[in-house]
Amino acid sequence: AIFKPEMFTFYDEKDLLDDKGRMIPLEHLGFWDVAVTGRGDYNAIITLGRDRRTGIFYVRDAWAKKCNMHEALKVAEGKVLEYEYHTFGVETIQAQWSMYQQLKVNLSKRGYFKTRLKSVQPRTKKEIRIESLEPLVEAGKIRFKPQHRLLIEQLELFQNGADHDDLPDALASCVEMAGNRRKRMMQNKPEGW
Repeated sequence: AIFKPEMFTFYDEKDLLDDKGRMIPLEHLGFWDVAVTGRGDYNAIITLGRDRRTGIFYVRDAWAKKCNMHEALKVAEGKVLEYEYHTFGVETIQAQWSMYQQLKVNLSKRGYFKTRLKSVQPRTKKEIRIESLEPLVEAGKIRFKPQHRLLIEQLELFQNGADHDDLPDALASCVEMAGNRRKRMMQNKPEGW
């Protein structure tokens, strides 16, 4: 197994507060791995909060359900409105493109334009994308909540006869979309910022 139980770093909500009890500056990113019918694969939506000061990714939400893409579209719309992502990516291979377009239309009808929606067509194999998470998970650069059981289970079973890897794929795509750069991180900020 690539992802072993002892590799995971967990957090709770109090870890997202600074020493003055204020929320740390998080940039929210989301990704939807679309399953067209939902009969075989899960529709998976990952929400990451990236600490602008350290670059650490906190998995804020990991939603997955075997449902058709229209049901997942409503969930994706709700998550965009709830988290007000900086960027929300949608996998757009073949029929999935229509869900990306529909999400754009639905949000614009609501007058919501804060989130940059991004059409994502994976350039590398899924296995390579998921494997690229291993050093980040091991170094504690991606942190999880214990209640993200399905995501953690799919990571632990990855390449060990796992039936599904939809949540790890969405996580890998979200991290890749974020660029894992420290370009716009806040460094050495004055006290009180």
